[in-house]
Parts: sequence; structure tokens; C-alpha cells
Amino acid sequence: MKLNKTKLFILIWTTHLFTYYTTFSLILKIANNDYKEFYNIFWGFAIGLYGLYEQIPCFILGPLLLMLILINLKIKIKWFIAFTLATFFAYAIDYFWIFSNQKHNIVLYAPDSINLIVLIASCLLASFLINWLIFRKKHKELDV
Repeated sequence: MKLNKTKLFILIWTTHLFTYYTTFSLILKIANNDYKEFYNIFWGFAIGLYGLYEQIPCFILGPLLLMLILINLKIKIKWFIAFTLATFFAYAIDYFWIFSNQKHNIVLYAPDSINLIVLIASCLLASFLINWLIFRKKHKELDV
């Protein structure tokens, strides 16, 4: 199947959203010792898409626009690097804002005992790894 740049961009971000927010809700379920209705972890995708974990409605539009800017600059940053930078900076700024405003204990379903930096870092790492494993050939084709 031939992927154009628009379809690949949409697939990259859909994969990121599904992986990041499903991992986020999975870790929160385990941290809360809530193993009933474990299938609800897939709702993490919808909750995250709306921006409830980040406390900013439609938060995901920020990293999307940032990646579009990075891949369309004169310098043309490579796609995977642009994706990684856009995601990292957007989430870092958001969670810096959460911590500086003492709202880290308001994150949806997060117990006070969980370290949100470890949670965020592990979810981002899972998302980057899955994205690289699935799209590594396409990233290399686009970067040539």
C-alpha cells in the first residue's frame, strides 16, 4: 500500500495517540489497583484525545501543529526527529505548567502517590518505540 505524506502523518499521530493514552490509562489502572473492567483502558484514547489528562481541551493540536511547522521549515527536520521534538516539547511545557500551578494531583484518575514524570516518560517512550518500529521504513524513505 502506497502511503502519501498526509496519510502517513495521520497514521503516525493516530498510533501515537492510541499508544500514549492507552499506556497512560493502563498504568493508572495498575497504580490504583483497579483490575475490574480492565477493558476500559481503551477509553484512555478518547479521554486523552479530548485533553482531560493534560487539563487543556484539544491539547493534541499543539504537537500536531508543531510537527507540521518542523517538517515544513526551510531546514526540513527529519520526520521522526520532528515527531519526537514536537511531542516532547509540547508534553514538557504542558506538564511544567501543571506542576508549576500545583495541579499535578488533579490529573484525571491519577493517585497522589504516582510520580507523573515517570508516568509521562514511560508513556512517551512506549509511543516513540512503537512509532519507530511500525514506521521506520517510511521515516527513512521520507528523510532521503
